[in-house]
Amino acid sequence: MFKLCAPVGINVSYHASTGYKFKDRKPSLEFLEKLVKEFGVNLNWLFADEGEMFNPKTINFEQTKKDLLDEVRKMLKDEGIVK
Repeated sequence: MFKLCAPVGINVSYHASTGYKFKDRKPSLEFLEKLVKEFGVNLNWLFADEGEMFNPKTINFEQTKKDLLDEVRKMLKDEGIVK
């Protein structure tokens, strides 16, 4: 994963990428935002395994950003980090 991300300015160490792969670690909001912006990754696919892997070329980034923030908040609540 880290080799794929480096050319577009997403700095991911080997340790971090293996943590994501084995679910020992959760990606940062900045990392997820860059996946959406640079690769057009579909958040529904990423978080829920629904739909296509990539969004169409026309992405409503403001809605995507809102959806991403909502999903991150949900994950933080599920982990008991925030109420």
